[in-house]
Amino acid sequence: SRRARRLFPLLGGSGLIGGLAGGGFAAWSAPFLGPVGLMWVLSGLLVLGRVLTGSVERRRARFPEMATLASSVSSWEIIRKSGYIKVLTLGLALSVVVGTVVDFQFKLLIQRMYPEPHQLTQFLGTFYAGLNAVSLLFQFGAAGWFLQRLGLGASTGLQPGAVLLFAPWAALTTGGWTVVAMRWIQGVVSQTLGKSSTEIYYAAIRPRERRRIKPALDTLIERWSDAIVGILLLVVLRLLRVRVELITAATAVLALVWVFVLFFLNRQYGRAFHEALSRRWIEPEAAPESMRLPSARKALLEALRSDDERQVLLALNLSPYARDAETGLGVRECLRHSSPGVRAAAVQAMEAMRLPDPHLVIEGFLAETHEGLRRAAIGYLLSLGPEPTAFARRLLEGNDPTLRQYLLDALFDHPYEARGVLTWSWIDARLQSGTREDLLLAARALGAMEGPATTQRLRSVLTNPDLDVQRVALLSAARRPSPELLDTLLPLLIVSELSYEAREAVTSVGDPAVPELQRLLGGERGERAQERPARTLAQIASPRALDCLTTLVRGADARLRYLGLRGMRRARLRTGEPVLARSMV
Repeated sequence: SRRARRLFPLLGGSGLIGGLAGGGFAAWSAPFLGPVGLMWVLSGLLVLGRVLTGSVERRRARFPEMATLASSVSSWEIIRKSGYIKVLTLGLALSVVVGTVVDFQFKLLIQRMYPEPHQLTQFLGTFYAGLNAVSLLFQFGAAGWFLQRLGLGASTGLQPGAVLLFAPWAALTTGGWTVVAMRWIQGVVSQTLGKSSTEIYYAAIRPRERRRIKPALDTLIERWSDAIVGILLLVVLRLLRVRVELITAATAVLALVWVFVLFFLNRQYGRAFHEALSRRWIEPEAAPESMRLPSARKALLEALRSDDERQVLLALNLSPYARDAETGLGVRECLRHSSPGVRAAAVQAMEAMRLPDPHLVIEGFLAETHEGLRRAAIGYLLSLGPEPTAFARRLLEGNDPTLRQYLLDALFDHPYEARGVLTWSWIDARLQSGTREDLLLAARALGAMEGPATTQRLRSVLTNPDLDVQRVALLSAARRPSPELLDTLLPLLIVSELSYEAREAVTSVGDPAVPELQRLLGGERGERAQERPARTLAQIASPRALDCLTTLVRGADARLRYLGLRGMRRARLRTGEPVLARSMV
């Protein structure tokens, strides 16, 4: 879902680029191709589109689709039982109806203004090229700003608002360029803010139900609404002989109804978002857009003050997306919660929101026994504390070894603070001490340091006979990968107690480790020395590592072929991409 939300704007932009290219081509080629020539071009483009679609479908067939739980409830039953979905359906249907009526008036006017076919084709090509060009700029420019600054309700209301502004004017002035301007603005807003807001409204529907009803809603809205508008236009124009000016006035009335429906839709959205919080199924990637709506922020505040601990935890995870003062106050109130887990989540939310702690409540959490709470407090005080460097040095020189350990872990996530706190003299003093506690501290601290001096010191702790010191050193080596350490890391792959950490450290090195891993697959050190390098290659999953596994699969040794196939399966699951060509399979 997160990847899809990143790609949808790019795909929408590609559609706008296609509209821009099509309109520009039609305007340029109309004088010498004519309508008949353009129809032949259209036929060729439709054939090309069909070929590309078939190619996409063949590629998609290679990937197993996500299994969904079967449900005895039909799509129409889901729509009928949900008030929010019914209001959403009505709002989306009105958007199609108003857009279709506006487009009809525009094309009727243009036919009167340009009775000659070549001139009409040139104008329409230029118009749609300009419309899509402005839409493209708006989508990747001002659309996000509008959604962020105005919120979902106001941004959605721009489309009916524009129609309400121009439709009465067009009815009083008997059309003209007012209809062209109305169609232009309505088209730009519909293709940018309209599509984005629709995806946000869908986010308040349970994912399993959304997958069931979205095809039905698309059919209901896009097809039926167009059909109804077409039938009504035939009736009022051919049978009732209604003037176009009255249709323009009716467009304004429909836009006004649409505004009222959007008002109720936003209220229903707030309730649906509150239900999503209470049942804890809201998708995290939908939170940034959802928090732009006041009703959603109100539901978030109610969840922060709930008695349900899991609901409060979910609300705290979503709070950084709200960025308003009232939500910040609600997050601070959670610092007094009885649950240490809630208090830890509140501290993390305050750090993400950059909220100050004027009463120094968080510093008192260092004396707690809950590990997550103490770690969160150290991370906050390193980022937003009054004197982070002095605080860190106080913990380093203190008598609590657990806090020192938590501090060193936090310093890795705060590299700027680490440069001012950790020094090579402090680390060297721990290494020279030689005691187990000091060596563990030094090994952990090396994961927060940078530069060539880190590699030399890591080698000394990696070769220490104490397994715990080696394990911590391997964790630091994974954080600071260096090909120079491969000769020390690879033998540790065979040590059962250290194999997991050693595999992570070797994996972090990447492609430079592949030749050495391939050498270990020779079998001179036994079967165990073959299995673990194969698994490490699968975890690296680079083209070079996959080539090495492919060599195993195509070899004559049955055991190595088994290890290669198992490694490829792990790489497939890890990357989500195919690892073998179909012909080889």
